[in-house]
Amino acid sequence: MDRLPNDKHLISIDGETLLQRQVRLLRANGVSDIHISSRNSAYEVPGATRFAPIDNVYEVDRFLSTRPVWNDRGQIIFIYGDVFYSEAAMQSVCAPLAEGYLWFGRSCPGPFPGQRHPELFAFSFAAQCADRIETALRTVRQRYIAGEIRRCIGWDVYAQMQGLDAKPGLVDGNFVEINDITDDFDSRRDYRAWLRHYRNLQSTRLSREGMRKACRQAHE
Repeated sequence: MDRLPNDKHLISIDGETLLQRQVRLLRANGVSDIHISSRNSAYEVPGATRFAPIDNVYEVDRFLSTRPVWNDRGQIIFIYGDVFYSEAAMQSVCAPLAEGYLWFGRSCPGPFPGQRHPELFAFSFAAQCADRIETALRTVRQRYIAGEIRRCIGWDVYAQMQGLDAKPGLVDGNFVEINDITDDFDSRRDYRAWLRHYRNLQSTRLSREGMRKACRQAHE
C-alpha cells in the first residue's frame, strides 16, 4: 500500500517532527495558544496543548470538534498536521486578520516533485465570523450525510462558503496561493519525491552559504 500511515504527522525532517516544526513556527510568529486535536498521546508537543476531540467521524469534524477551544476574540487559525510549512508560508498564515476569513493552499499542481494535486494547507478567520464558519461546517456535514455531496473535506467547506461547485482547486476569492516547498504527504511516492527535492535544495543552500563564507574570509 502506497499511503503513509495515520501517524504521518510524526514524520521527522531535519530532526523534528512535522508537529514540532509547526508549533515552533507558530510560536515564532506570535501564536501562543496552540491546540493539537488528537486522541493520540504520542501527539503531545511542548509548547502546545493536546485537545482530545469527542466527535471525529468525518473529516469536517476535525474543524467542528474543536469548537470549544475557539477564541472569542482575535482570530482562529487551522493548520493541517501532516503539512511541512515553509517559514514564508507560516508567516503568511499567521498574518493578523481583523475581519473575514482566508484559506491558504495550492489551486493547481505545484512546481516541485511530488506536488501533483491541489491542496489546502490552512484556514484563518476572525473570531467575529465564528458562527458563520460553524454554520458552513455543519451544512457541509449535513449535505454529505444526505448524499448531496461526495465528500466533506476542506475544499467542500471552502466551496460552501464561496458558493462554488465542490471541486479541489476551484477558487474564487478569500484564497491565498502558496506555491513553494510547503506540502502535505499522503503517499509514500510523493513523500519520497518531495524529500529528494528538499534535500537537494538544502544541499544547494549550504553550498552557497559555504561559498559566501569562503569569499568573506578571502577578503578579510
